[in-house]
Amino acid sequence: MNDQNISFFDRLNLWVRKSVTVKLISVGILILVLLIPTSMLESLIRERQSLRDSATAEVSAKWGGTQVVGGVVISIPYITIAKNEKGENFSTTSWAHFLPNQLDINGTINPEKRNRGIYVVVLYNTILKISGNFTSLNIDALSINRQNLLLNKAIVTLGITDMKGIKDAIAIKINDE
Repeated sequence: MNDQNISFFDRLNLWVRKSVTVKLISVGILILVLLIPTSMLESLIRERQSLRDSATAEVSAKWGGTQVVGGVVISIPYITIAKNEKGENFSTTSWAHFLPNQLDINGTINPEKRNRGIYVVVLYNTILKISGNFTSLNIDALSINRQNLLLNKAIVTLGITDMKGIKDAIAIKINDE
């Protein structure tokens, strides 16, 4: 067949089938069109992650935050006497802190699942047994005059970061009492 007898549409069809440029443009348009559902899916994923994080935060706020339990410390107040710039004596109360020579912390962690909508939030419940001993309080190493110690005001402390998470009373046993 001769090129003059071919219709315009046939020549256009032949050119479109053989043209690399048209194929590249078609692939580019397909890529752009397929980016729309990909973007919508990513938006849905971000929304679900945000809802999951807010569900976790809501359940955790009612239950209690992250807990860090510190060791037992004996704190004894003592009086220090110093002079101000006028040469007058004044007293301040300071604290001496003593750590145990041995500290053992034993416990079991029990996970609990809480449902919040379509999300499952895992919470942890534990009962700890903390034991230790203070062989002797080395007050002489601190250069504190023993008369300045306020032993009747000594306290035992246990570091707990979030008291909201404590369900029951904390029981302390010292020298089997």
